[in-house]
Amino acid sequence: MKSASIAIALALLAIACSSTTTTTTTGGPDGGASDAGASDAATSDPTDKEKEEEEEEEEGCGGEKTLPACAQCCATAHPEGAAVYNGALETCACKADNCQEECKDTLCASPPAQPDQACVTCANGLQSACGQDVTTACTASQDCMTFYQCITDSGCAGKPQR
Repeated sequence: MKSASIAIALALLAIACSSTTTTTTTGGPDGGASDAGASDAATSDPTDKEKEEEEEEEEGCGGEKTLPACAQCCATAHPEGAAVYNGALETCACKADNCQEECKDTLCASPPAQPDQACVTCANGLQSACGQDVTTACTASQDCMTFYQCITDSGCAGKPQR
């Protein structure tokens, strides 16, 4: 996982955007064949269709102009994966030796609130401290890996904060 992952996750907590996907399916031409059992349904299997939808979602996220908007777009497209990712980050950031004090009223509160600048600054310094925790949690979850792949494929880490 790249070191920008902490900033990406914090961006997910603060910014919202929406993502839409349009999928069009067309049946093949009916050549007048006498197969009574033939179907006019699309010939691609569901896994191909799912892959196409994921690619369209990721291309849409790549079109976002800022890191927060791009990351939130991927989180909207892959909410289960984003939840695993953010959960691991929040757990690590809220450890006593990390940012528990700086984030006690925001990220580490129950329920969590949008992090303030002190929390963001502290959490952005946790790449080495939390990188392994986030990587371990994410690699154990296919949903999280799909979310992270969206972040990577969309180039979110290279986008400006604003």
